[in-house]
Amino acid sequence: MAFLGNLRQYRINDILRLIGDSSRRGRIVIERPGLQAMLYCESGQLIAIWRSGTNPSLAQRWVNNNIISLAVLRQMATVLNLDPQQMQDQQFAKAAVDMQVVTYEQVERWALFDATELIGYLMTWRDGDYRFEEGFMPPMGTLVVPILIARVLTTMAQRPLTWTASLPTMTVDLDAVLELIDVDLNTVSFIRITREQWQIINYIDGVSSIMHIATILTQNTLISNAIDQQRFEIELRRTQERVQRIASELLQQGLVFVLQPNNTTLSR
Repeated sequence: MAFLGNLRQYRINDILRLIGDSSRRGRIVIERPGLQAMLYCESGQLIAIWRSGTNPSLAQRWVNNNIISLAVLRQMATVLNLDPQQMQDQQFAKAAVDMQVVTYEQVERWALFDATELIGYLMTWRDGDYRFEEGFMPPMGTLVVPILIARVLTTMAQRPLTWTASLPTMTVDLDAVLELIDVDLNTVSFIRITREQWQIINYIDGVSSIMHIATILTQNTLISNAIDQQRFEIELRRTQERVQRIASELLQQGLVFVLQPNNTTLSR
């Protein structure tokens, strides 16, 4: 098997297995138009991953995935005298372990879960280019957790075959403005909208940016006048990520389109 080709020839798990067996050191780059992922490998281990799209801080992802709570994150900020959201992923993970907020085993389990989610999604690709770039290591600050590639593949084999989309097919910037599509009800039998999507749709007016919508939703959630500024910023970042995700879903469903500041439609 060549270390350069198309996923029509080999699936990503086969490529990863070969890299693991050969103990190569470098990164596997998998890409198709608008999407890219990188799997960093060394000595038969998967040590780090990267995906295109909206990439919030590790602190925010752990809050979103209920690894730690907002209260714990605020306590860390007080002790460290530093906003965890601004810390590099490796720095934040080390601080969390040192402060006994999480154990290294928990970090490893989360990294394994994150890797299998991404690789499982990549396995659903029937087309896309891959290549192995010898010697490339993760950028400074990336969360590095060495896990045997054999363990990753075994874990994936035990997981359900239905995978969530770890890579967004469309990325919506915070300064993007959305507008609703005019739907012809004569040609559509029904439109499925989740409660979460409906909440965002109520604010889509062709004027308000994603940032503005997220700010309003955060202010509505934190209605107390005595709001801690740090808590507000954490909640705002969390809401921004959620609004961006929902906007991406609405784009994929063909219910909205994106306007540039000069009101010209972006290609979708």
